[in-house]
Amino acid sequence: ATCSAKGGGSPEHTQVPKKILFITSFAKSHTWTKNIISGLEQYLDRADYPVDVSVLELGVLRTPNGKPIAGAYEKAMDIVRQKKPDIVAVCDMPAIELFEGHYTDELKDIPVVLCGFPSGIEFSHEKYPNSAVVMQQVDILGNVELALKLFPRTSEIAVVTDSTAEGQGIERKAREQLADFDRAEVKYISGREYDTDDMYQTIKSMPKDSIVLFVNWKSAKPEIFQSQEDIVKTIGEYAGCPIFTTSDLDSPQVFGGIVSRGILQGESVARAVNSILIGAS
Repeated sequence: ATCSAKGGGSPEHTQVPKKILFITSFAKSHTWTKNIISGLEQYLDRADYPVDVSVLELGVLRTPNGKPIAGAYEKAMDIVRQKKPDIVAVCDMPAIELFEGHYTDELKDIPVVLCGFPSGIEFSHEKYPNSAVVMQQVDILGNVELALKLFPRTSEIAVVTDSTAEGQGIERKAREQLADFDRAEVKYISGREYDTDDMYQTIKSMPKDSIVLFVNWKSAKPEIFQSQEDIVKTIGEYAGCPIFTTSDLDSPQVFGGIVSRGILQGESVARAVNSILIGAS
């Protein structure tokens, strides 16, 4: 799948377009990914050079094991060899882990921008010297504090995370941040342990004076695919309490939250891309 950002300040361009390969863990239709690409394209549309953006979807949310689709690395390398991109952007942890696990000579010669990288997860710049990282701030503690300011009588908080490496990293960070928290009982609902129906039923059984903090969701159990929007909608139908989120979701079921905005992440990626391309020219 491909898309393009025109760039340039004049209607005609004699320059050869700068080629960007954007590898997303999910799909272009995924809200977070769609907003990142939109932010990237909007920023680069104002650049002084034409840009050609190609998108490779790894479809992680549709695979039973939460890993990239079979042959994803080989397909990415085929595109690298054929298109010879000036920059590769790698989005979210499943794609980043694929990059780390297949760090070959072909990738060492290309600037790489990693985005959607949750704060609190370690990354070695020494091991991957050609890489720039755009961090994604996932503020669990800030969301809990916000929820309790609005609902001070909350008795229970459910933190909902998926089974991927990203979800597990966020859960670990949340447990660290909330280790001494005693203003409400904290329940961790992880896709590592729960299937989707178990997650719904657990939320349904929570007291009315509870809060649900939705980060993301995918169960490690084999299940039929559901979009994040559909999952949040169903949580809203089951929950008798407010739903907060860290995710970039446009859902009437969500009360609010301190959110990582995909479009801002995309603009940050574009600034990194722009700096690299200007420095290389």
